Amino acid sequence: VKAGIAEARFNEEAAHHEKRRRVLALQQAAKGALFAVEDGARRHALFEESLTPQARQSFDSLQIQYATGSVDSSFLDVLDSIQTLLAFELEQVRALRDWRVGAAELEYLIGGAWAVEAGGDGGSKPLTVEATAAD
Repeated sequence: VKAGIAEARFNEEAAHHEKRRRVLALQQAAKGALFAVEDGARRHALFEESLTPQARQSFDSLQIQYATGSVDSSFLDVLDSIQTLLAFELEQVRALRDWRVGAAELEYLIGGAWAVEAGGDGGSKPLTVEATAAD
């Protein structure tokens, strides 16, 4: 009987430790997903509001200079600027993808939809987080 009681206590303690391990694992996964959401939104905003428009402006300027026969620009400069613009646009799309993957992972972890606030242009911007993962 004493051995049975001791075994039950050990089983209870093991179950408690397993529950604690799962809670910590879920918290860590939620923190990772929340980081992906915030980082993706930050990177997307950086490319959308700053880097991509500057690269487009540079490309447009070089294209006009090349078309008018300016000595200051060559065809290679135009190619380099369009390559930079395309790389920035690709990174902007990757940031949006990372945001969406993080949001999907977070929704999976919490078992449903989470509260978000829509971006200003109907969805092309990442949504901002209103709720955070509980510790």
